[in-house]
Amino acid sequence: MTLTELEAFSTETPVRKELQAECIAWAVMAQQSGDYAPTPHDGTGAAGMTYTGSPYHGSGEALRRWALRGWYSEGDLSRCNTFAAPEDTVL
Repeated sequence: MTLTELEAFSTETPVRKELQAECIAWAVMAQQSGDYAPTPHDGTGAAGMTYTGSPYHGSGEALRRWALRGWYSEGDLSRCNTFAAPEDTVL
């Protein structure tokens, strides 16, 4: 593995983990929530949280995308597999 590949791996792996955790959290909430729904149009989630992103949590858009993917997964956690997802959906 080259230094460039190692650097990309060391950043990409934590991001994929964080996005997967976000997705799973929203999938669980969706299964336990009766009338709450995320607000995808304004980019906010639970308690009005705005997805701003960070180097190790993914971009705001990626966080939002994976949260919504979890919410609409109907409990199918395989839809939260960020390690099988294309790079452009996680970084």
